[in-house]
Amino acid sequence: MSEFGIRIMKTNEKEVEVKRGTRESRIETRIDSGERREFKINSGMQFLNHMIETIAWRACMNIDLKTETTNYELKHVIAEDSGIVLGKAFAEILANRIPVGVNGSGCASAIIDEAKAFAAVSFEGRANCFVERNCDGSKITEVDGMYACDLVAFLEGFAQGGKLSARMDLEKGRDPHHTWESGFRALGEALKSALSPNSWRKNTTAGVKGTLE
Repeated sequence: MSEFGIRIMKTNEKEVEVKRGTRESRIETRIDSGERREFKINSGMQFLNHMIETIAWRACMNIDLKTETTNYELKHVIAEDSGIVLGKAFAEILANRIPVGVNGSGCASAIIDEAKAFAAVSFEGRANCFVERNCDGSKITEVDGMYACDLVAFLEGFAQGGKLSARMDLEKGRDPHHTWESGFRALGEALKSALSPNSWRKNTTAGVKGTLE
């Protein structure tokens, strides 16, 4: 098997392991819904690690992530590719829960200090991502050593990998750290809702077409 492409190493309704290799990066992740444990998150960017940890904490999912660059240590590539792999893993968890029924969509608002954000996700087999950046904190180009545009790239990769529709509205905030963290808190809460059981939707999806294909 080629080392390039995305591979599902383990998949069930509680635990998924995904690896992806390209000429630019090697990314692997494991997510599970077992008892809370220490996360092993190493993207090479401290703020991205913190945002992925925030997703885990709010979604109530354990997340491990390991990245390796091959030719160039490009932060944009790491952010986007990490998003793709993590999105794929969440989609696998959700797909495995469809036979017993799962919400498949969710939305939430979250706050931290002065900042407030809204996020929504819907797993319907289509990749769409929109990030609204209207408050002062969201317009600052860099946050804790990471470009804000690369945080958007992570979210776009997440939607691409998960074949999901995602929206994040950074509504209030002056401090860029607080602003983005409120958004990722909301994203984690939305994912928690999307992964929650819903027997009414047994063997179908959140979209009326009923399939992720």
